[in-house]
Amino acid sequence: MSERMKKWGIAAAIAVFLAGGGLAIAAVRSSGSNNTAETANATVVYIVESGDLRLHVPASGDIEPLEVVGVRKGTSVPTRTVVEVLVREGDTVGAGETMFVLDDRGLRLDLEGAQARYDAARLDLDRMLEGADERDLADARAALTQAEQELRQRTTAADRIQRLYERDLASAVELEEARSALNVAENRLESARISLRRTSDGATEHEIRSKQAQLASVQNDLDRARLALEETRVRAPVTGTVASVGVRRGDLAGDSVELATIIIEDTMLFRAGVDESDVASIAVGAPAIVEPYGLPNLQLEGTVVGIDQRASSQGNATVFFVDIEVANDEGRLRWGMSADASIIVAELEDVVLVPQGALRRAGRDSAVTVAGAGEETEERIVRTGATDGVMVEVVEGLSAGERIVVPQSAIPTAGRFGSIPGSFGQTGAFFRAVR
Repeated sequence: MSERMKKWGIAAAIAVFLAGGGLAIAAVRSSGSNNTAETANATVVYIVESGDLRLHVPASGDIEPLEVVGVRKGTSVPTRTVVEVLVREGDTVGAGETMFVLDDRGLRLDLEGAQARYDAARLDLDRMLEGADERDLADARAALTQAEQELRQRTTAADRIQRLYERDLASAVELEEARSALNVAENRLESARISLRRTSDGATEHEIRSKQAQLASVQNDLDRARLALEETRVRAPVTGTVASVGVRRGDLAGDSVELATIIIEDTMLFRAGVDESDVASIAVGAPAIVEPYGLPNLQLEGTVVGIDQRASSQGNATVFFVDIEVANDEGRLRWGMSADASIIVAELEDVVLVPQGALRRAGRDSAVTVAGAGEETEERIVRTGATDGVMVEVVEGLSAGERIVVPQSAIPTAGRFGSIPGSFGQTGAFFRAVR
């Protein structure tokens, strides 16, 4: 047996065929020592297979709610004291559910006054539209008769004072007062005549429009008073989870006070920083896999919905923030969770794949060590294509089914996103060497 055979005895061989494909390896090690350095330098024979390769961009960031809604009192309500707080952080509320109750003192009286004014204006308009009845006409005629009698009395009185004044038996002041009283009586008579004529003829179009405008104004006052009273019960604007409560009983609720915040958790937003060198390959609509730190082994599908146009600094790196929508049907994602993501930027199907560690530099080229039928090996130049950082596409120089010699340390192991083929639907899965 040759020295090489003595040094490299075949200890075990295994074919590992897993869902999605069939990458197989045969593991060999030195027959003479358990030395750690020797184990690290051991090689395995790797059977090349074709598979699918997904190229992805890594990203890290935090989970946020897709929508955050602030809860404030209605603008129709003046500043009021909070008398009841009916929710706590973490509660689920439905749209329209009462969350806070404000002091309504004075607002009920305002509503009653506005209602009374509205009722009076409505009655006046109704009477105007219905026209005068016999009683209204009788009242108008009686008012005219009374005005005529008053005018006659004032005329007689003024004539008498005039004669006395001419005989120096009345003063100029008395004469002026008599004339003023006579003028008032004449005006009242004219008003009574107009009133009788209007009562007989009915209201004019202008008078009706004026009364309708008055009623509309009073209606607005009533609506505002009713709304102000109603809005002392502050209700949830949307269905969601109470993320924070900003007031306690006895606090004042003004226009600028945020009483609570509600988040909608059905869909969350993963806001992640992507290195500036990778952002050009990402597009809105790209699929992604998100894995929260606090939920081990949970991988959630997401979709890129936004990419910042302006860079940000993250430590010593320059990044662009990318927004990824993630479904949260089970409600396991929480606001502020940290997570990693793998944004898929390309997918290659049925390509020849080898572990990245199987490649070596050969000048300007890449090379692999091809195992022959026996102990022979061949150094072969290959042309490579895309890589996901673990597996590399071989475009030329190597075919599926061929065997290559790979350092034990180059065999892929499971990463955070299972970058090993299989985790993203690629051929193959995890590898282990059998001794």
